[in-house]
Amino acid sequence: MGEIDFEYLLSNASSLCGVPVSVFEKGVFSHCLFPSPFPVCPAGLAKEDAESSEQKIGFRFDRFSSYYVFFKSGSSLIVFGPSRETPFRKEEAREMAFSLGVKPLDAPSFWAALSQIQPMPLSPLLLSCCSLYHVLTSEKADVSNLFPASGEGGGKMERAEDSSFRVENHSSSYRAEREMLSFVKRGDVRGLEEWVSSLPSFRPGETSNEEKSQSKNLFIITASLACRAAIEGGLDPDLALSLSDTYLKRNEALPDSPTRLNLQLEMLRDYASRVSLLAGGQGSIRLALSNYVERHFGESFTLKKVAKSLSLSESSLCACFGKESKGGVIAFLKDCKLRKAAQLLKDGDSSVSEISYYLGYPTAALFCRNFKKKYGVTPSGYREKEKKA
Repeated sequence: MGEIDFEYLLSNASSLCGVPVSVFEKGVFSHCLFPSPFPVCPAGLAKEDAESSEQKIGFRFDRFSSYYVFFKSGSSLIVFGPSRETPFRKEEAREMAFSLGVKPLDAPSFWAALSQIQPMPLSPLLLSCCSLYHVLTSEKADVSNLFPASGEGGGKMERAEDSSFRVENHSSSYRAEREMLSFVKRGDVRGLEEWVSSLPSFRPGETSNEEKSQSKNLFIITASLACRAAIEGGLDPDLALSLSDTYLKRNEALPDSPTRLNLQLEMLRDYASRVSLLAGGQGSIRLALSNYVERHFGESFTLKKVAKSLSLSESSLCACFGKESKGGVIAFLKDCKLRKAAQLLKDGDSSVSEISYYLGYPTAALFCRNFKKKYGVTPSGYREKEKKA
């Protein structure tokens, strides 16, 4: 057998899986193999964790619920990803680009490349990488070896005993659980409903070999997590626990899994609705609008679009908002966006132009004018003032 062509194998694997492959040599990014070029290393959010891991082969999630599979061969670190089971939304792409330090002028090419990534479950990617790892290193790796070892920085997951099924569980269940709880904690009822309607099928963790016991156990777990998320969102602990007890009693009396799933969705909406009336002392419309900004911060705001998202007419939205606050709906949304800008200036080191693009302003000059009008100083001046404080 002749010498193995390292680049040829990685390039073909990238094309076959529809996932970018980033190559690092001695800790430094070398290049990325993917049909569409990325302006920055697409695996930047996973590199540090993968590099510091004692594992020779493993996988990690980032905060966008994307996953990365990595392995080490000699002085090289190879990272497959980001990948996920559903296509990236533009808002997610914008936020990921911001986290990776993509310059505004490079953002269109980043989105163009990211949109070419083919959605796929985690387990096929893991199996492909195990095979490739064997070819390149002559070492065999079972899928179960890819779980972070207990105590590692990326050890959000335990080692698997049943490889491919458990891998699939961790991939989709972890992602779904984290998103679900974020809606409850924020009191974002509309976001929860949109998420439920678009959620792809996934395998939840296995808690029993018997279907009825499995669905009951999963309901109990969901109730516990939702209760905790609601308390973190501001709901009174006694009320949250009382609600949990009520739903658990109803769960026991249900005859089948489909009926139990409907009750589970009712429970999540109930918790989120109660948090929405309390969170931050805001009224329900103000909170709904704040949550809208969180989901659409990079877009321009129109009354028609916002009202449609909240299932209200434009006149009803304005009337409801007027009962809770002075000023107009669009002015409130813009104010929310500027508060987010202030937070980014205070907590991060991204440039003014990068923040401007991230928040969807057509020009940095417009962003600076709006910011100075609200805070009395330019964005750069605000950052300097906060550093000295």
